[in-house]
Amino acid sequence: MARNLVAYGISPGCRLPVDWKCEGCDWVKSAAPARPDPTSIPSEVQSEFDAHRCDDYPTKAFESLLADFEAVDFPPEAGNLPGHGEGHVYVLCWKANGRDVPFYVGQTNRLQGRMNDYQSAQFAACTDFRVGEAIRYLRERRSLRIVARYKKSGDPCKDESTLIRDLQLSGLRLLNSLPSYDYLKADKDEERRTVQKFCEMLVENQPR
Repeated sequence: MARNLVAYGISPGCRLPVDWKCEGCDWVKSAAPARPDPTSIPSEVQSEFDAHRCDDYPTKAFESLLADFEAVDFPPEAGNLPGHGEGHVYVLCWKANGRDVPFYVGQTNRLQGRMNDYQSAQFAACTDFRVGEAIRYLRERRSLRIVARYKKSGDPCKDESTLIRDLQLSGLRLLNSLPSYDYLKADKDEERRTVQKFCEMLVENQPR
């Protein structure tokens, strides 16, 4: 997605520095307009703008993807989620600076049951273990509030794939990308450490 660079305070024949701002975040650079066209972006402003990290832009993008999702704290209380039989796509997030930051996307027709699976985190079920360990690590070691966001879906598998793609294109990394393991051969403690390292990477690279 493109970021726009706009100038504030320009007037015809302007000689004074003006503020060149990024529309996607708080980045700003003061510089005199290029001559003879006062609306031309100075080369030093353009180069610094191209190199800056626009943190808020991907944040706005992924927030819009979750705008119509319901939300409950994890673990959800009994009766707070739809029961068995309805298809849903869901996103597990942690809370940071008032934002829900996604770290895993799934789909199910037993939403309450899936949340219970993550609480039990059985090693024989790779996804349950990894998601459950990620939740435990983020809550207990990083003191982050975890939220489950969900939406009813007539085609959960398709909606899950689309949402994973769109969140990744917005600049996020997800636990979904971590390769699975064979529980008959894998070491439980090593897999737990892998999840924890992955979570550290996610938190350190979260939108600010």
